[in-house]
Amino acid sequence: MKKASAILGFITGIVFIIFSFMTKIPSREINNPEKYIGGDAYNYQIEASLLAGEIAGAKATKAIYLLGGFILFFGSFIALGFSINSRTNSTSIVPPINNISPINEQPKKQDKGQEYLVITDTAIRESGKHNSYIEEELKTGSKVYLKKSSKYYTDWYYVESENGKRGWCFVEHLQEAKAG
Repeated sequence: MKKASAILGFITGIVFIIFSFMTKIPSREINNPEKYIGGDAYNYQIEASLLAGEIAGAKATKAIYLLGGFILFFGSFIALGFSINSRTNSTSIVPPINNISPINEQPKKQDKGQEYLVITDTAIRESGKHNSYIEEELKTGSKVYLKKSSKYYTDWYYVESENGKRGWCFVEHLQEAKAG
């Protein structure tokens, strides 16, 4: 849907730009100035004012079409870039931490989840992106516990470290621990 809207914006922007080049600016010359010779200067001034208004209106129309066309064209270009590059909703998909009771109470005991070993140095991150904030550095050989996987971040697991920090970890750095 976003892609279709962006393409429609491209097309509309191009049409507006074409309209701006097709808009004709009236000539500055008054038609048939001979009819004003002989003291009819007042009518000459009125016609000059009307012509000035037509010219100003045509220039404003041309400018609006041109500027609107560029805004639509480049805005659609930017929107298309965002729709292609974004794979997530605008809302956060980091699950809430539900195992903590109100202030001054101890967390409830809960199943830790599937155990994974860190096979190369990595980090637990705030979101499933390589450039997101690092919550905790993980060394090779440390353990994390799978809390959930995501349909949006297919290469990332939401995990908890041995220290209790939660966040997203890149799957390539993890290996499922063997039972036993």
